[in-house]
Amino acid sequence: MLTLGIDAFISRKEWSGVEWYTYHLLRAMTKMTPPDWRVFLYSMDLPQLPVTDYQLPITNPVWQWRRLAWPPKRGWREMRLSWEMLRRPPDVFFASGGPIPFWHPHGKKGKTVTTIHDVAFLSHSERYQPMDFLRQKLALSRAIHQADLIFTPSEATRNELWPLLHGEPPVSVTPLGVDHERYHTKPISEDRLQNILQQYRLSQPYLFYVGRLDAKKNLETLIEAYVRWTQRAPRAGAGEEPLRLALAGPAGWKSEILQNLIRERRAENLVRWIGFVAEEDLPLLYRGAHAFVFPSLAEGFGLPVLQALSCGLPTLASDIPALHEVAGEAALFADPNSVEAWTESLECIINDQTLRQKFAVSGPLRSQSFSWDRTAKLTWEGIMNVIE
Repeated sequence: MLTLGIDAFISRKEWSGVEWYTYHLLRAMTKMTPPDWRVFLYSMDLPQLPVTDYQLPITNPVWQWRRLAWPPKRGWREMRLSWEMLRRPPDVFFASGGPIPFWHPHGKKGKTVTTIHDVAFLSHSERYQPMDFLRQKLALSRAIHQADLIFTPSEATRNELWPLLHGEPPVSVTPLGVDHERYHTKPISEDRLQNILQQYRLSQPYLFYVGRLDAKKNLETLIEAYVRWTQRAPRAGAGEEPLRLALAGPAGWKSEILQNLIRERRAENLVRWIGFVAEEDLPLLYRGAHAFVFPSLAEGFGLPVLQALSCGLPTLASDIPALHEVAGEAALFADPNSVEAWTESLECIINDQTLRQKFAVSGPLRSQSFSWDRTAKLTWEGIMNVIE
């Protein structure tokens, strides 16, 4: 029997794209485990799921958690997981969300595969916290020199990565999926929606952004463009709510610059930072929005864009390769380096009813091309190929 070991350790309580990728991928992989394979999930502790009705991916009897205790907490991958790899290496080790540990199966002792979610830190290093830059650079270096196979979520990331590899290791594209049971266009309860809006101190109408509030997300361009649009747009009538901009996500590096910009533009009443949003609330906030906006300079995939499309929400995204892969013709794109381009595109996505109706139909259709089952199938294929 062949063994697959997966780094399933999730340290953050507020999950972002990488954590949800790991969770949904493992959950889907359990449903299609090949015969004669056994899977071990390594973690310091069992992950605390931020959504109560999700289940841990342990329903398949050939999957087993291996809790690797490490009281110091720090250095779990470098020390404790490495020690496990040295003592009991699986036939294939999969670093799904973190860097490859110092010791890992390689050569005659086994194979190691990993996922590189993006390499934006190489082209936009000035927008990364120095320690974060160094961590990602180290993880990428280990992947290039030590992995037998690299997964990427998009052709765009693969193309950025390819010049660094010199032909080895091979790269397999495994596009991400979306939970269609949560993100959909089925009728929703208006009472539930209003309760969620009240919980996050929001009122309709609003533009919606989801993601960490840090320098690499290019939110200053969005805020500047939005402020310009409000200056050109007719004022809301008596008793009408203005179209606000709602930013959902935890604070990131240099988020104080965004807060200062909002104050400088005197837009405190128009731009609302609602903080981290629980996963069970997110679909309703998408459904209640007037449009989704995503101004990022670089992305490995762009999961929030896919979620917005699945909810039928008209979407304005950055004109970058990865987001074109996700949205195709089902979204409007604007140059992330141009405030004026974003201002003009905001006018279109807000007021062009023909365009909005088109995207409300084409978005959900486009999202049907993406599923976590497909991600899992491609991942299993890569793992089995590397062991042959």
